[in-house]
Amino acid sequence: MGLVASVGKNNDELVDNLVKHDSIKNGRSFVCRLVDRGKFMPENAVEENAYKDSAWKSDLGLPGFLHISAPCIYANVLEHLDLQKGQSFLNIGSGTGYLSTMAGFFLEENGINHGVELYENVADYAAERISLFQSSPEACAFEWCSPTYFVGNAFQLEQNTNKYDRIYCGALVPESHRAYFCSFLKEEGILVMPYGHSLQRVIRKSEKLFKTRDLSAVTFSHLIPVNIDDNSLSNGHVSLPLFQPTSLQFLCRNKIRQLIRQKLFVDKPVEIFSLYAEKHAKKASSVQLDNDYGKNQRDPLPEEVFPLPPIPHPLPSRTPVGNPLKNGNCNNKRLRTCTSNSMEMPQSSKIKRRLSYIQQQQEGEDVGPSTSSLISGLNNTNNTNSQILSDARLTGEFLQEDAVLFKSRKEEEKKVAEDKFNETKVKERTEQLADFHAKFIELIQSLPLNIQMRKFLVYENA
Repeated sequence: MGLVASVGKNNDELVDNLVKHDSIKNGRSFVCRLVDRGKFMPENAVEENAYKDSAWKSDLGLPGFLHISAPCIYANVLEHLDLQKGQSFLNIGSGTGYLSTMAGFFLEENGINHGVELYENVADYAAERISLFQSSPEACAFEWCSPTYFVGNAFQLEQNTNKYDRIYCGALVPESHRAYFCSFLKEEGILVMPYGHSLQRVIRKSEKLFKTRDLSAVTFSHLIPVNIDDNSLSNGHVSLPLFQPTSLQFLCRNKIRQLIRQKLFVDKPVEIFSLYAEKHAKKASSVQLDNDYGKNQRDPLPEEVFPLPPIPHPLPSRTPVGNPLKNGNCNNKRLRTCTSNSMEMPQSSKIKRRLSYIQQQQEGEDVGPSTSSLISGLNNTNNTNSQILSDARLTGEFLQEDAVLFKSRKEEEKKVAEDKFNETKVKERTEQLADFHAKFIELIQSLPLNIQMRKFLVYENA
């Protein structure tokens, strides 16, 4: 069951969505980009199911169905398993081999990568996928530990087997058997498994002390128990090989491949690029910086958002052009008093004084010089002010609408540009890997070795 709902057009877009929702960190997303989820599904299921963040199960299975958990589940598992170079890893319910293949890049060539699968047809399908992946450009360009699969019931693991650094169980563990699976852990080893209604991490601190933590709410199907009345594969015992020191032949093979990679990477580097991962890292640092100023501080505005310009509200000029009252040059005492104090009076009182003066003149009072220019100036001022305020309001509304449309258009343009840029980078990486792979094989073929050894160097991994 997936933790977040997202759909990608390809594997890189799927991984970008996982990074976006914090399902996996940028450092580990590197491996998810190397292993295309679609390569572990039948061709007829790839287009509709490969790049959705949801679990997938085949329609037919004889006897077992093909099944892959949601990418966000595997991302969460990889985060908390914390796989390291040279460690031993046991995948219980290994299925199609998708998770084991990703784990191989963390373990590198000197690690141990075991999987246990109940159904033989599913294990055969996983082995076929691994055989194809072994000769892929990704497996040549980076150190990778090839998984080995064993068929049988996980409840029938031999107790005298190895202790593992990391274990993952891909089905719900019953309460009565949690200690059973924990017994296969080394000290300081980590087990991640569905337990109850949660994905749980267990760290073995000592022989009898375990530290547990619930990671997230999940829903998984149950592990199939042993049926004593059935002689089918569900009762099959699993005998895992004891850990042995790496043979000299494998050590030499790994060293030769490593030296060839080092030589090729100087002239033919392979770039694993994620546009969203870079943006996400910057965003995270920006939020962290903002939090340093206090919990109540606002998040910084995105670059696309910009403040609206202030709406102009101009006031009428204090004296119209050509006003005979300018500088208080008026024979009317009351008007002189009004104009001399106009700077200290509110605008509404000033207009009232002028209207009173005009009314008195129209009634026949001798109030001084002609006021025709005053009346014209006042009317023009009022009309101009009304028009300016009306235009300002309309301008503000248009600015707001334009800002929304502008932001939406810019976001669409930015998304198209980012998609195109990502497609270009994915294409470049594919070409780089293909070029690297071709040169890798060419150099191996040029070595003074017999045919059998050359095939060993090219098509198999530790």
